[in-house]
Amino acid sequence: MKIMPKISKIFNNARYDREQRILDKYVNIDTTLETDTFNKLYEARKTIANYAQDKGVTVSITRAENDIPENHSAIEEQFLSGKIKVIVSDFWKSKKCGAYIPANTNSTSTYSVKKDLLFNVPGEDTKKIRTIVNVNEDNFLRSVYRTIEHAVKKLSGQSDII
Repeated sequence: MKIMPKISKIFNNARYDREQRILDKYVNIDTTLETDTFNKLYEARKTIANYAQDKGVTVSITRAENDIPENHSAIEEQFLSGKIKVIVSDFWKSKKCGAYIPANTNSTSTYSVKKDLLFNVPGEDTKKIRTIVNVNEDNFLRSVYRTIEHAVKKLSGQSDII
């Protein structure tokens, strides 16, 4: 009788169950999302959960169409169609922060940030300020990660980006 493979299987199942409980605790993905979007987010769930666990937040991703009020205008419906809502909630402060992002997994979006840098002028005792613009092109998952990161910063009071 082979006991070791059975014990190994029990330990592997227990490890998998524990990992799934942790993922479910930190990341909630709406199952009614479009197939492409859901599959990409489900693959990235572990990465999102690790970040959320480290920052002490939970992440919930739902359809933006769920936020359309009963007596809505065509502009509201057009704005929310084809988007997902990323909500980041803080465990301890009971604060929430969220944003809408496009649910199209094949598109890219441009993200730019202006930064002021202080330079020393060679040969003089003066300094000059230069504004530098960083431009990034984000795919769908990078856009989700960036949205979560900005929401965490806003919840912790480090930034007012969103």
